[in-house]
Amino acid sequence: MLEIDLPSVLPPEGFSLRMVGPDTVEISWRPRPGASGYALFRNGSRVSMGPQPRPNVYTEHNVRPGATTYAMRTVYVRPDGQELLSDATAVLSLRAGPFRVLAIGDSVMWGQGLRDRSKFKTKVGDWIAGQLGRPVVVTLLARSGAIVGQPPGPAPAAQSGPPHGEVPSSTPTVQNQGLVLGPQRLTTSDVDLLLVDGCINDLNVRSILSPQMNATQIASETARLCNEPVRSLLVSLAAVYPSSKILLIGYFPIVSGNSDLRALTFFAAQVGALTPAIAAAAGLPFDPLTGVIAGTAAAEHYRQHVIANSDAFHAISTSSLLSAAITANTQSTGNRIEFVPVPFGVNNAYAAPDSYLWLVPTHPVQQDEVYAERYRSCRPLAGADKLLCIEASMGHPNVRGAQAYADSITARLDKYLPEWRARFSSAQPTN
Repeated sequence: MLEIDLPSVLPPEGFSLRMVGPDTVEISWRPRPGASGYALFRNGSRVSMGPQPRPNVYTEHNVRPGATTYAMRTVYVRPDGQELLSDATAVLSLRAGPFRVLAIGDSVMWGQGLRDRSKFKTKVGDWIAGQLGRPVVVTLLARSGAIVGQPPGPAPAAQSGPPHGEVPSSTPTVQNQGLVLGPQRLTTSDVDLLLVDGCINDLNVRSILSPQMNATQIASETARLCNEPVRSLLVSLAAVYPSSKILLIGYFPIVSGNSDLRALTFFAAQVGALTPAIAAAAGLPFDPLTGVIAGTAAAEHYRQHVIANSDAFHAISTSSLLSAAITANTQSTGNRIEFVPVPFGVNNAYAAPDSYLWLVPTHPVQQDEVYAERYRSCRPLAGADKLLCIEASMGHPNVRGAQAYADSITARLDKYLPEWRARFSSAQPTN
């Protein structure tokens, strides 16, 4: 019997992938002696390679967004003409398509009163695009009025209301946004960055500005609402979005000793924290027509009371959210959850000399970027709903405040750039 020695049936050496465009992959390898050709496998299935102008280099165009796996086998031909394939190379995975950001939370994350270009989620996306040199898609699911909420059930049905995103007709909880709506809109493994905030609505700004709630009560409620529910949410998000960095964003001091008292009491009245009945019960001579607390001593008493409440919320929410992020990070894989505090000072509080927050908008003065559109949408309503709808921007970060948020976030993201550059330029071995 005649025996014929065949070359070793070995896969090609040096198999590698790299992105050379948003949807273009360059595949290269080193040849094997005696090989008749090479077989490329994409996501486990063999694909036909077209022309190869450069030896041992193949360029694949129109690669679908998301993760794609590639492997290669050497093709040998036996003397009888039968094709023989080597074992496969290591399977490599490569991400094509845009960098994806998901933003969930409340009205601060939504960017109340801001055009899209001014919102901090947009500024963060633009910064990432500039650093990575590739498209960034930001999906915003945050809703004004959203609470953190309980473990998610069905998303709430839309309610009647003005057709304007600033005052949404439904307010899914942050839990629902991240764990129900997010997976419906996106491939969760393709989300690279998750921006999250939440818990101020669980407490309610009205409570912070209320003369009937003291700092001890605010601190206790804030610790209860901003720690364990948020930790639980973060752990669930880390499991659902396995490739994502998760940044939990903090809150700002709403009131400081530099806040203008008349503007502050007007703000409190508009959100329902300072009504004639509440003021009377607290012993404050309040005139709802002028928005002024009569008497220097009474006015100063209210100022100090609200400053103490605001300081308590800011301090305890910051420590509670930090604790929630640290604990969730230890309970999840990848060391990828962290807390980002917001660098607002006393001069940046509501109605302070360099405030980073929108004041109560009054017609015809347009004090925020989308006031005119919101005003038109809110006019058909009546009563308090109409007022709170038109005034929805009050107390939220303005353009400079949003920039301060963006600067804090991007400063934290800088350390992740090497990992993200590798993810979007070269292949990673699969497990």
